[in-house]
Amino acid sequence: MTRSQSCCSGEHLPTPEGCRTDAAVAGAGSCRPWQCGFGGLADGNHSGDAHLSRDRCRFLPVTMLSILIVDDSAVVRRMLREMLANVEGADVVGEFASPGPAIASIRSSPPDVVVLDIQLVNGSGLEILRAVGSSHPETKVLVFTNHAEDVYRRRCLEAGAHAFYDKKSDLQALRQCLCCLAPSGRAGGTRQEAMPS
Repeated sequence: MTRSQSCCSGEHLPTPEGCRTDAAVAGAGSCRPWQCGFGGLADGNHSGDAHLSRDRCRFLPVTMLSILIVDDSAVVRRMLREMLANVEGADVVGEFASPGPAIASIRSSPPDVVVLDIQLVNGSGLEILRAVGSSHPETKVLVFTNHAEDVYRRRCLEAGAHAFYDKKSDLQALRQCLCCLAPSGRAGGTRQEAMPS
């Protein structure tokens, strides 16, 4: 999914069901289709030689979705961090309250996603939007703010924001978008390879 437009606009993308393994196989259990090189993402079923016990499969590490939180409120940063701890495949790599250090961090180690407030300490989220747009356009910026008036929405989207959310009403919509962007939620996303040991 190149833009995740559907999930970030509130449409639901189904989570794949767990792979089914043959109960007769020793140590049989289940694994998720994006974690296993055997079985397709479409139906999640193992077949033929793919029936392996857990101790005969080794999985490569998951590709995590790196997320940077930029918000002037410590309470909001903590709330987002706790929410993201329950989003599979999401990894909070840092948090900032002001534009300068956040921009320096993005330039040195660009994250996949920035969750960004407009009102920051000693500056504005628009500074970060412009910096990301000019240097790291592949990084998706999700604006999450109390300033949800149309003028701010328009300015953020014109500056390159991937999506715009109102703190007063859109927390679950933000969470759903992040779930879709995370590896476990992507339609056709990268999955791990399973290797017989």
